[in-house]
Amino acid sequence: MTRYHIGTFNGESSARQLSNSAIGIRVAAIRHFHIEHGFSSPTTHPEIIKSLEGFRRNHYRNLMYDEKKPLLNSELERLINTIKQEPRQLLKARDLALITLLRAGGFRRSEIVKLTTDSLYYRDDALVVTLRFTKANQAGKAETKILPNDEDFSPYQYVKDWLKISGLTSGPIFRSLSTNGLSLKKNGKTEFPSISAPDVNRILKKYLKRAGIDPHQFGAHSARSGIVTQLGIDNVGIMKIQSRTGHKDLRMLATYNK
Repeated sequence: MTRYHIGTFNGESSARQLSNSAIGIRVAAIRHFHIEHGFSSPTTHPEIIKSLEGFRRNHYRNLMYDEKKPLLNSELERLINTIKQEPRQLLKARDLALITLLRAGGFRRSEIVKLTTDSLYYRDDALVVTLRFTKANQAGKAETKILPNDEDFSPYQYVKDWLKISGLTSGPIFRSLSTNGLSLKKNGKTEFPSISAPDVNRILKKYLKRAGIDPHQFGAHSARSGIVTQLGIDNVGIMKIQSRTGHKDLRMLATYNK
């Protein structure tokens, strides 16, 4: 993330660095307190607006250089074959479901870790996943992804197998496991704490490395750009791709097509 040095004291750098979002919060606070005390806000000054726009441009320019490769079918097949070699059955079942669902649904890490058993509905021809809150949808309006079971590397059976072997019937779908790949137990009861968003990236990179794929060139977001790119290669219509990822802006969706 792009960060900026701000402020000086007695001619010396403050050594504090702020991200774009942090700067935005402080600008909003400055505006609020000026207006609250009856003063015009300096945040509307043309030079301030120009500077903030420059910060954002630099942020997105840096992001362009940090783009990861899309996770296409060729890499996904190698990942699946690698995961299938995992001797710990619970771990294997969870990670097959996680990686295939992540890619097929074009999910963000923050979205897939929040999926619960109530988010899933099995049709004869597809796995239907319902999301309530996403990065682009903070109002809680239901969004649905339909993942056909005849699509290459469909998560349909993998997710079903994971739920069966884990015995999960409620709560988060993807849970943490002990180091030996068995369920975590506390006070004699089986407990599966939910995995976190960083766990998703860690799990993916672990299998990338095992599969002989450079983990530095891929990340969890590679699954999202991967499904967009792969569906484009397969000549799937843009509206179907948009419904898969949940993008509101077609221009932003286009940046995911590598």
